[in-house]
This record gives sequence, structure tokens and C-alpha cells, in this order.
Amino acid sequence: MWVTNSLDRTVTEIHPRSNRVSADVAVGSSPTGIATGFGAIWTANSDDDTVSRIDSATANAAETIAVGREPRGVAVGEGSVWVANYLDDTISRIDPTGGQVTETIRVGSGPIGIAVDYGAVWVATSDDRALFRIDP
Repeated sequence: MWVTNSLDRTVTEIHPRSNRVSADVAVGSSPTGIATGFGAIWTANSDDDTVSRIDSATANAAETIAVGREPRGVAVGEGSVWVANYLDDTISRIDPTGGQVTETIRVGSGPIGIAVDYGAVWVATSDDRALFRIDP
């Protein structure tokens, strides 16, 4: 299990059976969102407009990817990593193998939550109080 520590710019792996810390990994500033997939842990770093990719086998931060302003949520599925960028009113689609943003999609005002399920990407916005469906 992985959790974000926004004040100290890390994510922590906690072993679910022993309830002990397995690893602390330095990431970007104010990690807020976290997701797993494609052999990695992905964190949305709100204060530096990036996403960090942590190799799940080694628990090392492998790369940092620039996304939109103030990313708050991250989700994995449908062949991509998806990031909700609160101040840009967009989501970023990241190619998990190439580590680059492949698409930026405008959504409602203030996207804060994002999930992938039922063949679609679901984005919750704070300012519009709406839920958007995006077909990948």
C-alpha cells in the first residue's frame, strides 16, 4: 500500500500485513494523488505541476513528467495514466511506456478527482459540481 506525504515531498510504502514502512521515496512538491499500474506508482505533485513515476520493483523514482497546473488526481487504465489538472481545467493523458503527455483534454472547471472504469475515464469537478465521462 502506498500513501502520499504532501508536507515532506515523499510517498511511503506500507506493508499491509506487518503495517510497517517498507520504503520512503522522494517525489515532487505536495504529492496529492496516487495510483498504481504499468509496473509503477504514479503521484500527482500539485505544487510543481508534475507527475512522478516510481518503479514498483525497486521503489526508486524513475522519472518526473510535466503536466498541467496543479495536478490533484491520477488514475491508471485504458492503456494510459490520466491526471486531473485543477487550475488548467484539463486532464493530461500520459503514455506509461514513453513517459510523455500524449493528449490534453479540456473538462469542466476545477477537476479534482479522476477514475478509470467501465471503459471510460471519469472526472469530477469541484467548481461545476459535475462528473464528466471521457471515452478513451
